[in-house]
Amino acid sequence: MDFDFNVQKIEEAYRHELLSYLNQLFTGVNLPSHDISHHERVWRYCRSLLLEINRFGLDVPADLVENAIVACYFHDTGLTINLGESHGALGAEICSRYLQQKPNFTSFRNKEILTAIEFHDDKSIRTEENGDALSMLNLTRLVSTADDLDAFGTIGVFRYIEIYLKRAVAANELPGRVLTNLQNRYSNFKSAYALLEKFVDRQECRYYQTFNFFTRLATEVTLGVGSANGPYGVYRVIKNNLVEKGQSIEDVIDYVNENPISEYAQSFFNVLKVELNINSTVS
Repeated sequence: MDFDFNVQKIEEAYRHELLSYLNQLFTGVNLPSHDISHHERVWRYCRSLLLEINRFGLDVPADLVENAIVACYFHDTGLTINLGESHGALGAEICSRYLQQKPNFTSFRNKEILTAIEFHDDKSIRTEENGDALSMLNLTRLVSTADDLDAFGTIGVFRYIEIYLKRAVAANELPGRVLTNLQNRYSNFKSAYALLEKFVDRQECRYYQTFNFFTRLATEVTLGVGSANGPYGVYRVIKNNLVEKGQSIEDVIDYVNENPISEYAQSFFNVLKVELNINSTVS
């Protein structure tokens, strides 16, 4: 049977139930950068990776696809409890309660899923370059990489700014912290999936969108020349409206269009709106 069709059938079997479970978990949680739509996007990036791996010529077991969709939808649920680095372990605890209701998942599969969730944000276990094609099927690597891919592009910019501000990172430190994290993510992605050359190439321009934004923001902050017509203006809008006022990202985009701050900011948020609309479509 066609692999794309198999993946679609597995998604249809799990997605609605997973979304219902997450809706309960995220009730009352205001974290647009890591909300349910982020988990949906991470699954779609993971699905794209699985399809590319299959086209590369590797057999992708149905069990792995099932494990992947569960791990992707739970990977950041720990942030509903704690915004810090322990959120992976907390997410694994949350997912373990879900898996208790799933007798078809063996203890071995459960361990794989929970490990992927716990360590999805740990860069230290993914930095060594590995040219072994079979390593592309490692569940932790798949989930980690899919999560990394949602840090690229204009979406990545807004996500980084919000979560770092909510972790109380100061403006003068934020660009440097982001750039270090971003470069680690891109390096890990290229090392893990270098064999998927065309897929890697397609993600590169998204990476540079984010990299160039924070490089320019770092210069503005260092020189103290931040203006509305540049990255600093975008940073201020996200800080004031998304973080401090608790507006949704959709409301922030509407605010910028109704109250033009600068050409740069308006262009940025219009591109963000397009990216969010594209990524909200299940393909």
